Amino acid sequence: MNLDRGIIRTVPEFAALDDAEADALVQLAAVVRKKKGDVIVKENAPGDALYIVLSGSVRVAKLDLGKVVEIAKLKTGEVFGEISLLDEMVTSASVIADETTDLAVIRRGDFTTLLQNNPVVSAKVYRAFCLVLAERLRATNNLYTVSVSPWVDEFDW
Repeated sequence: MNLDRGIIRTVPEFAALDDAEADALVQLAAVVRKKKGDVIVKENAPGDALYIVLSGSVRVAKLDLGKVVEIAKLKTGEVFGEISLLDEMVTSASVIADETTDLAVIRRGDFTTLLQNNPVVSAKVYRAFCLVLAERLRATNNLYTVSVSPWVDEFDW
């Protein structure tokens, strides 16, 4: 599968990039194919790349009290690995190919250099990351609220 600026700009995190900016990102990416069941990212491992699902799908899972808990399923156009690029911590979950999946992989060093050398690109990308992460946080808050609401008395607001 070939990666081009059109594909890059379908990804919300990169939608605001102009042609030249998207082309610069394309130059950094390697396209890899994973088979069903392949572990792409292992929980608590060093995170060193951002991944874009180009085709297929992946499962995001965490180990909780010895059980694997699926927390998300990502499909074409969705991104993972960005949190480790931002905070340089270990990965927060495992990611497993749910079927044959093509991924664009952008390594931390290359990504960081691009952003450091292009302040406009940096501002666009970080703003988009913030919006996506805020959306995820809101969704998590909603799930948490639903999960604890049966055990919480009504608050006197």
